Amino acid sequence: MRYRYTLITSVFLIILGLGAYFTHLQIQESLTPPPPLFPFVKDDFSRITKVIVWGKGDTAVCERTKSLGWWYFTNSGQGKVDSRKIQSILNEMTAISKKTPLVENAADLAQFGLNKEKIAAEVWFNEKPYKLIIGAKDISRENHFARLADSNDVFLIKNSLYKLVNKGQIELADMRVFGVDADEIEAVGFSDLENEFELIMKNGQFRLAKPQVVIIEAKDATNLFQRFQDLQMHMIKRNSDQKDIDLDKPELIFSLKTKGQLINLGLTTKNDEIYHGRRNTDKQIVEFRKGTIRSLISAFTDLLAEETAQEPKETEVTEKG
Repeated sequence: MRYRYTLITSVFLIILGLGAYFTHLQIQESLTPPPPLFPFVKDDFSRITKVIVWGKGDTAVCERTKSLGWWYFTNSGQGKVDSRKIQSILNEMTAISKKTPLVENAADLAQFGLNKEKIAAEVWFNEKPYKLIIGAKDISRENHFARLADSNDVFLIKNSLYKLVNKGQIELADMRVFGVDADEIEAVGFSDLENEFELIMKNGQFRLAKPQVVIIEAKDATNLFQRFQDLQMHMIKRNSDQKDIDLDKPELIFSLKTKGQLINLGLTTKNDEIYHGRRNTDKQIVEFRKGTIRSLISAFTDLLAEETAQEPKETEVTEKG
C-alpha cells in the first residue's frame, strides 16, 4: 500500500515538474524577441553596396561608391542620391521582425495587393539581393501587407516604410548641391565675369585668399561653410527637358573642396527668376531660384567688406601705441 502511494506521488510530482518546465519554456519564448527578417543590421550597412527602389512607376538603382561612401543613381543621369533617405529605408527594414506570418503560403496574393511588384525595395548585402514587396493597406489603414520576393508568406509592415519606398528618382535625389557636412569643407569659392573669391581653412585658421588675403573670424567662416552645406537646388530637370541648355560657359561658378573631391557648380540665366546649373561631378541640369544664389553671393561680398573695414582701425591703434 505504501509503495503504491509513493509511486502515485512520484508520478504526480513528475507531471507537475514537466508542466512547470514547459510553462517556463513558453514564457521564455514569449519574452525572447523574434529574430530580424533580414540578415543585415545597422553595423552592416557598410557592406550594402546597392539598393533598388520601385515606386511611383519609377525604378531607382542606387549604388554606393567604395571610396567616399556616397550614393549615386546608376540607371539614369539623375546624379547623387540623398544618403539620408537610403539610410531611413535601411533602418526601417532592419526593424522588421521574423515573426509568424499573417498568412502562410498565401494562394491568392492579389487580395493583399502582392501579385504585382509595383512598390518594392531590394537590398544587396554581401553581394546577395534581399527583396521586399509591399502591397495594399490592411483594414486598420495603419499597416501594409508585404512579402519577400522568394516567398508567399504575408506579413504586415508599418506605413512609414511604404512612404519611404514609394518614391521616384526625383524624390530620392539629393537636393543639396554639395552634399557634404560643413566640417568636411576645406575651401569654398565664387567667381563671375568680374570677381573671384576664395575662402580656405588651413592649419585651423580661416582666411580669404582671393581677391586679397584677409584673416576671417572662425564664426563668420563657419557660417559661410554652413551656407554651402545647406544650399539646395529648386528642381532637377529630366533628361528630356535638357535640350538647348548651354552651360559650357557659365556666368557664375561656385566651388567647394574637401579632402577627397573638388565640386564646381556652373550657373547660367534661364529667366529673371531662375538659374540653370550643373555640377562637374554629373551631367544633371538643375534649377535654382535667383534669390537663393544672390544670397550666397552676398555672403562672400559682405564677409570681405566686414573684415576689410576693420583693418584701418587696427592699424590706427598700432600707430598710436
